[in-house]
Amino acid sequence: LVAVDFDERMQSVLSAAKSVCARTGMSMHVLHVIEPFVDTAWGSILVASPDTSNVLKSVLDKTHANAQGRLREIKQMLGEDRVTTEIALGNPADAILKSAHDSSASMILIGTHGGSHGYIPKGLSITLTVLSEAPIPVLVVKQDVQLDFDKNYARMVLADDLSDGTEAAVLNAFEFASSIPNTHLIHLHVNTLSHEALNFALASAMDASRTPRNSYPDSGEIYQMVVNR
Repeated sequence: LVAVDFDERMQSVLSAAKSVCARTGMSMHVLHVIEPFVDTAWGSILVASPDTSNVLKSVLDKTHANAQGRLREIKQMLGEDRVTTEIALGNPADAILKSAHDSSASMILIGTHGGSHGYIPKGLSITLTVLSEAPIPVLVVKQDVQLDFDKNYARMVLADDLSDGTEAAVLNAFEFASSIPNTHLIHLHVNTLSHEALNFALASAMDASRTPRNSYPDSGEIYQMVVNR
């Protein structure tokens, strides 16, 4: 599933999607989401509401027609027979997740630019929402970054905090990596204890070794010393 917004990020997203599909043999489903709101001097108005005027609804119809034209151009540009398109109306993150489910997508590609991955006044950004809620891998493509998946060899990094809840994610990552030819998976865990804290724990253990055996600090006490440090 490739989510596009017809902005400056679109070319990078489509280029990455074409490269991924060429390497994996996946088909491509291109989605554009229209938010049913129009900004006015009185605030945002829900265009699809029965209470709105025909003039505002005509704005939505025109937007939909323009999107259809843009998606036809994208399909011609990609030159791919296995490309389908879809226009959805609603909240972008919800629509992307629903389309991924309905189309049985194996992966979601979405674009991002500086700042779009952070928080917005109404909550999480579209990118963060999709990343946190999607049950399948999500590839976030930064603006003006050309990703090349046509190489003969690829590496995939799986960052894991080794908690109980990540077991299924690890298995899914291994399965996904094995589906891409000549891909090497690196399983990464970052120890968040700083060098200073580790050195302090080591020094504490060494101090403990010089005390009578019956007064050694247990592991919980050493851990608390590290936390306090």
